[in-house]
Amino acid sequence: MKLMPVIPLWLIVIICVGIIALFVWCIIGKKRRTIDNFRRIGILLIMILLLLRPVFHGGYSEAQLTNLNVYFLVDLTNSMVAKDCENGEMRRFEKVKQDIKDVARQFPGAQYAVVAQDISTYVAMPLSTSLDSLNTYADALWPKSESLSRGTSSANLLEKALEQISDYDKEHPERVNVLFFMSDGEDTSTSTSSSYAQLKKHVATGAVLGYGTKDGAPLQKISYLDPKEFYDSFITEGGYLDKHHLSKIDETNLNSIASQLGFKYYNRTNGSLAENFNTEVTNNVEITGIQDVDAYFEIYWIVALAFITFLLWDLSVTLTRVLQEREVK
Repeated sequence: MKLMPVIPLWLIVIICVGIIALFVWCIIGKKRRTIDNFRRIGILLIMILLLLRPVFHGGYSEAQLTNLNVYFLVDLTNSMVAKDCENGEMRRFEKVKQDIKDVARQFPGAQYAVVAQDISTYVAMPLSTSLDSLNTYADALWPKSESLSRGTSSANLLEKALEQISDYDKEHPERVNVLFFMSDGEDTSTSTSSSYAQLKKHVATGAVLGYGTKDGAPLQKISYLDPKEFYDSFITEGGYLDKHHLSKIDETNLNSIASQLGFKYYNRTNGSLAENFNTEVTNNVEITGIQDVDAYFEIYWIVALAFITFLLWDLSVTLTRVLQEREVK
């Protein structure tokens, strides 16, 4: 058995001293040696047991103890609407959402953050240890209508990530940063960025994940009023209403981004994430691992039940005495 006090132990000791003093006071005075007083002292002792919270050893459970920050940089520009993932059954951004969840599950206990780019570049989710919150944020990721689109700029996405990571590192330099850049590689901006060299100073490892096919796919229009609704029409080009614009993956650009960051590039258009993806990405990077810790069986509810039983007993005796005294009067 082990004690896991719910309040500071020194405070419990003070309460115990008070209960002992009350018991001695009842023993010394003959008139105070009543069943009622001793019953109430017993209630106080059960309360002490509640505060001490006794538990019994119940085996082992796995605890995730990691010093990782996992950043997801997500391209949500209009080209990510193309439906050419999983052999044409899934849109690119839908595959990204699935991968965010799958990657996070391979890094249990980490802190997760999402930086996204659609019509602007922003922090979609600040660092959080909650995997449920990450899944919720991932589900909410959705491209905006093409009428609002301003194009894709990997430079802006990287710079926003650098801003967040460097600011956090000032307060927590002991943590290790892992970064995942998720995009189809189509970059409509010609601007260059100095973020690569700076990010390499703050990010220990990561990967560039690419989505889309070389043949490409047409871009279905998104409703302006309801961004989660698609029209039956597609984006066209060259002034021809029947000539659909085809969005194609740019693996040359994605490989270039990976090279400048010192990462490996993965094409994630089809298939499930490898089971050893986390170990492959974190190769030669020192992180805090996962270890087993003692698990305990709670008996808190049993003590609480005894506490309530004694309270009800005392209340019943008191009410019975009060009613009897009223009848006598």
